[in-house]
Amino acid sequence: MFRKTSILSQLIIGFSLIIILILSITSFFSYRYSSKVVVENTTQYLLESIVQMRGKTDVMLLEYDRLSQRVAFSPEIQQHFISIKRGESPANSIANVNRFVSDQSRYSSSNLAIHLVDIDGVFYSRNDSLSMVWKAESEFRQMDWYPSLQQVNGKMLWLSGLAWRNGTIPAVIGARQLNDWTTLERIGDMFLIISVDTLQRIIEENSQNSSRIIHVVDYRGHIVYSTVAEEIGKPMDPELFDHMQLQPTDLINWNVNDVPAYVAYSTSSYSGLTVVAYTDADAIVKELKKNQNSILIIGLFGIGAALLLTTFFSWSVAKPIRYLALRLNRVERGVLYPLRGRLINQEVAILFSSYNSMVEHLDETIRDLSSKQASEKQAQIIALKAQFRPHFLYNSLNMIYWTLMNDEQEKTAQMVLTLSDLMRYSIQPGSELVTLQEDIDQLNRYLLLQQARYGDKLQVKMEIDEELLPCRIMKMLLQPLVENAIAHGLESVKGRLWLIHIEIKQTNDHILLVVDDNGVGMTEDEMGKVLEIHTEVLEDNTMHSGLGLANLHQRIGLVYGKDYGIQLSRSSLNGLRVEIILPKNGGKNQ
Repeated sequence: MFRKTSILSQLIIGFSLIIILILSITSFFSYRYSSKVVVENTTQYLLESIVQMRGKTDVMLLEYDRLSQRVAFSPEIQQHFISIKRGESPANSIANVNRFVSDQSRYSSSNLAIHLVDIDGVFYSRNDSLSMVWKAESEFRQMDWYPSLQQVNGKMLWLSGLAWRNGTIPAVIGARQLNDWTTLERIGDMFLIISVDTLQRIIEENSQNSSRIIHVVDYRGHIVYSTVAEEIGKPMDPELFDHMQLQPTDLINWNVNDVPAYVAYSTSSYSGLTVVAYTDADAIVKELKKNQNSILIIGLFGIGAALLLTTFFSWSVAKPIRYLALRLNRVERGVLYPLRGRLINQEVAILFSSYNSMVEHLDETIRDLSSKQASEKQAQIIALKAQFRPHFLYNSLNMIYWTLMNDEQEKTAQMVLTLSDLMRYSIQPGSELVTLQEDIDQLNRYLLLQQARYGDKLQVKMEIDEELLPCRIMKMLLQPLVENAIAHGLESVKGRLWLIHIEIKQTNDHILLVVDDNGVGMTEDEMGKVLEIHTEVLEDNTMHSGLGLANLHQRIGLVYGKDYGIQLSRSSLNGLRVEIILPKNGGKNQ
């Protein structure tokens, strides 16, 4: 046999488990929610900053694009390059063309160089320290991007490239085809060489997080700029680049060098350049994890303090109860002394006071208990007698049934058996709720006896939705309605058939029970008074008071609630119509 746990241990263990469970669940869901909010806000901010960087990059490139258009479509450049294409001697020399280009780009950045190439492959350039690393026509026209330059037909093509300034440096190349403004035929090419320092300034101005890597990628997947200088000019992850072609702007989860990361990117519809930011997934929740550790430490101290308070509280409750239990054991041995002492707990003080009162009035308590035991025995005897009477009646009816069967009076025997079942259903104990099928069976037993009495004069029609038969309704609901219709509506009718129409159907989530008869009916005043219960009348003459409906109306209210009951109106058969609406899912006391 297991030893029972003391109330002190139960209180300490119970309260401790509750405290730990509440703190654990609260911390878990708080962290999950905080992590979700932090990740969503951070990633949203990351994506917005990338879109902003891409927008500022477009603004810068558009300024350079407009400069290139002024040069490309200027009359001096058009006339010079058209003359060369036609094989004519140009009016301007190469030096004049270079001077014109310098004049047009006078107010542009020193990190910009402009190169023009005529149809013969002759280079024209602004005289500055930034220049292209290839000079021969055969070199740039053999580059992998050159076919794309012809396909865009005069629009600017931005890509990664190299430039020369006291050594090779990475640059952003803007290439466009020079066209004759009248025939749109190609007359040369133009190249803008922009140092990546210009891009770097834009990126640094808009990137507050030094821990993330940022790339600017051209339409080929080559890295134009990177916060990691060694990656400039190299192709990016081809699988990631292919994925980014599916949607121009997005934030995705990706493994970068087998490390989970958030990748935010935005592709420009103008330049075709894509700004990409890689952020380590752990870095986003790094600060959150620090806060989590702090919360964990504070939580542990809180749990420790709570356990100490729980122990003290449990002891303050358990100690006087133990003392009281010890004194109760002494009462069992006949030691009747009141308890004394100072108590800090009001409930325990009340308990001690009750104990003292019990000790002082113990004799009176014993007498009361003896009297109650005698009363309980008497009640048990009365209950046994009450059970005996129905059983005696059932046995007598069964004996009559078999006697009639032996005398071959089967019809009369069947009526006796039906009466026995009718009374057993009415009297037997059990649930207040039965299935609709069971109450209909009881109604059929009642009607069998009534039709044996009245013959064909009583005509009953039933329309019942069979899907409702398993539903549970109040016991003895249908029989009183039909009994009332016969006793108070039809028995006084002479010279015509007695008609009763019973309809049971579903309306929304309720059950509608309707009983119509062609009896004498009721006036409006009688309908208003018939559902009122008069206790003294019921006590004197319950069976024939005419108040069966009032009794049933009260029972429905007790079982289903005061919103439910009987509704009376004039029947379409010119008698009384009784309607009852019940909830389909059973009563309130189910």
